[in-house]
Amino acid sequence: MPGLDYGETYAPVASLPAIRLLFACSALAGWEVVGFDVTTAFLYGSLDEEVFMKQPFGFEGDDRVCKLRRSLHGLKQSPRMWNIRFSKCLSGLGLKQAEGDSFISKGDGVVLCIYVDGAPLFSKERSTDKALLEKIGKEFEMREVKLDKFPGFQLDIVPGKVKLHQNTYIRQLLKKYEMQDANPVATPMSLEYKPTEERDPLALKIPYRQLVGSLMYAAVTTRLGIAFAVGLLSQKLAEPTVKDWVAAKRVLRYLVSRENDGIEFSSEGNREVEVFCDADFGGSEGYNSTTGGVVKLAGGPVHWLSKKQKLISLSSTEA
Repeated sequence: MPGLDYGETYAPVASLPAIRLLFACSALAGWEVVGFDVTTAFLYGSLDEEVFMKQPFGFEGDDRVCKLRRSLHGLKQSPRMWNIRFSKCLSGLGLKQAEGDSFISKGDGVVLCIYVDGAPLFSKERSTDKALLEKIGKEFEMREVKLDKFPGFQLDIVPGKVKLHQNTYIRQLLKKYEMQDANPVATPMSLEYKPTEERDPLALKIPYRQLVGSLMYAAVTTRLGIAFAVGLLSQKLAEPTVKDWVAAKRVLRYLVSRENDGIEFSSEGNREVEVFCDADFGGSEGYNSTTGGVVKLAGGPVHWLSKKQKLISLSSTEA
């Protein structure tokens, strides 16, 4: 019960733009990148409240209950209590939280990006991160892992280059909707498509909303090329039509020939931040303009957006 069994539940987790930015910087600077995972991380958190639980299966001999001394998986406050415990450990090792991003801790020659019970560790030298991991290992049971995947995407890391991609996810998505053998197209959306009101409703059993949600996951992680198309499709989640379903499947056809695409950062890329932004003029059904923007570093995008404006612009300059 909120306020009784638990209070605050928020625990900071690294955002996708911050993660992409760190990998871009690692490619530019030639940093070493390793990953680690803390075993049963939530059990290290201490509880501020009194929490009781039923006896586990196999111990139900009487009416007694168990009083928890540590947080468990399933408790609302467990992620927060673990984060507090881990942050104290890092602070004791001399790492400081970055201003504005409490999930990033930095020290002398190292940057650590907290993501729930693990983190990628960026360092100038292998000996530096190895020494830090040994110190963390004295506090928690942990293991070093090969950083070839991250929650949401996969990684290909070679000296001077870092590639983020979702090849496995895209293949699974195409297979789920039986589109792996579909004829590919060069663009994710037809110029003729607009999410207009039509009297051709889609059958409820057709998973339009599920497909758009799956495409959105790819669009915000590594596939910025479909961001605008997915944004348009999202406008018809309430009352999709057959035309909208065809348009959604076209995005899958676009991914057929580009399932191996991703974001690549290189040491030879531009060391200065590049920002591109533009907008159309009244391109939507309600004459709202759509803004698109991308921020690049090390030759790859670290952040992007495609968003319909809330207000109606009166000129292309205003848009």
